Amino acid sequence: MAALVGYLVGSFFYIPSLLHEGLVVTSVIWTLVATLGFILVGLLFFHEHLTFWQTIGVILGALALIVFAVAEK
Repeated sequence: MAALVGYLVGSFFYIPSLLHEGLVVTSVIWTLVATLGFILVGLLFFHEHLTFWQTIGVILGALALIVFAVAEK
């Protein structure tokens, strides 16, 4: 139920942002926020741990998404 509410609240903020930014930039930001949210849920609620290489991969992925969003402007 909490996931459904989370998606509904996220969509409430996602759709108006499409009016101000392009689809590509908004999608990149949405992906970055969702990925970080899933990582936090895994770490805090399920007590999962990331290995060194997984942490490097997450950091590089986040940097790639940020560069992609900035390069679009």
